[in-house]
Amino acid sequence: MFAPPTFLSESFDFAALDREAAGIVALDAEGRIVWLNAAWQRFASANDDAWIARFGPGCRYVDAVEPRFRAPLEAAFERVRRTALPFEEDENGAAPMLFPAQHLRVLPVGSEGLLVELSEARTTLARATQDPASDALYRSPEGFVLQCSGCRRVHCAGEGWHWVEPWVSAPPPSTTHGLCAACAGYFVEQTRRARRQTRDDRGPR
Repeated sequence: MFAPPTFLSESFDFAALDREAAGIVALDAEGRIVWLNAAWQRFASANDDAWIARFGPGCRYVDAVEPRFRAPLEAAFERVRRTALPFEEDENGAAPMLFPAQHLRVLPVGSEGLLVELSEARTTLARATQDPASDALYRSPEGFVLQCSGCRRVHCAGEGWHWVEPWVSAPPPSTTHGLCAACAGYFVEQTRRARRQTRDDRGPR
């Protein structure tokens, strides 16, 4: 695991993010990659030995995407920094080349950093709501499907959290809720931001 730089917020559990099936990178204020998880590294190794050098630490994230999507993506990054609110969309050229179809999510980290998460879009499980056997990978031994209350992804044992599109608006039967590591970090950080703002609004005593 790459060690996250010191400027990144302690609100996020980077060890847990490193175990995710989603490809995750952290960006600095200039949009350069400063941390990447194991899934990102595995994907790079499986596709091209030079890929990690081109789209790894020190590289600007937007340089890895299709040119026509760079300006909209930079605008989205700036909006997340300014508002501290997440941005997400189904990937349409906003992921680095060679990645499969993805669901893109961007979260604020620290004062100016960003966390970029690429979850593979699982659209082939549309039949899962009719065929209980098809969702077995997502059920606990007790028969529950765990869905993140924040991002709506579902947990897959041994793989982390998946974006299963049919279940976003219509979760399967016996769904329970929790938080993935990225959402947990985000909400902890939002709470800390709110407390700091409250202290600043009150002023010195």
